[in-house]
Amino acid sequence: MRIPNETPLDPQGEALKHLAIALSCAAILLAAEGAGVGSDDNDDWKAVTLPDFWWRALNVSTNDVIAAKEALRKVLV
Repeated sequence: MRIPNETPLDPQGEALKHLAIALSCAAILLAAEGAGVGSDDNDDWKAVTLPDFWWRALNVSTNDVIAAKEALRKVLV
């Protein structure tokens, strides 16, 4: 199986300017935000909650996570 190159999605390479660990934290935050959305008629979903500032345990600054999150959001939206 061939894995496609995702570079065309981010032609300016904005996401690649961030450290991999910051991008990983940002991806987890974006996934948690997406998973926390449910519909009113479905009682089966549960909001995803993460500890406050959990990325600090990985020695990643809040500014780095926010910047990486915005870069990923631009690429993925």
